[in-house]
Amino acid sequence: FSIRTGVSSFSDQVARIIQVLDSSLEAKSKNYTDPALGHVFMINNLMLLQYEKYIYRVVIFGEDWYKSKINQNIELYQRSSLDKILDFLNLDSNELLLAESMKKKLKLFNQHFNEICKAQSEWLIFDEQLKEQMIKSIENKLLPAYGTFLGRIHDVLGKDAYDFIRYGIQNIQDLLSGLFLVIQHEG
Repeated sequence: FSIRTGVSSFSDQVARIIQVLDSSLEAKSKNYTDPALGHVFMINNLMLLQYEKYIYRVVIFGEDWYKSKINQNIELYQRSSLDKILDFLNLDSNELLLAESMKKKLKLFNQHFNEICKAQSEWLIFDEQLKEQMIKSIENKLLPAYGTFLGRIHDVLGKDAYDFIRYGIQNIQDLLSGLFLVIQHEG
């Protein structure tokens, strides 16, 4: 990041401290065995810095620094968490008519989606608005892909598809809304 021009020597020192803190947080985020949780760790810490150091965010770094860092970690979180289950919903042309392949992919999706929801419902996001933004972003990627997959498996299996479909669209939305417990902050 860059420090805005025309800031005082004190501000320059604060910026260096925050830069060291940011580097330290980045290093600590790599210690999580689940990379998605490491990105949630970064998001929460950046949000806390934003609340505590608003003046430094605006005066020293500029308005966009925190937003870009948070958005970068949201994107990395989604890649490390969501992309895995989205891959199960992709069908190549050879799989479109193969019922067994589709059933296997749906079973894997169900298993991994359940594991993700179970784990991430215990994770914390300290900001209600950010939690809602992250869940909406997940829904925007997951629900269309899942709906398309359900349509295709229904085309291949007919009524038998319901024997393998564990989650409807509303079930997915309900489970996603339970992600990221929120701790209310004062302020």
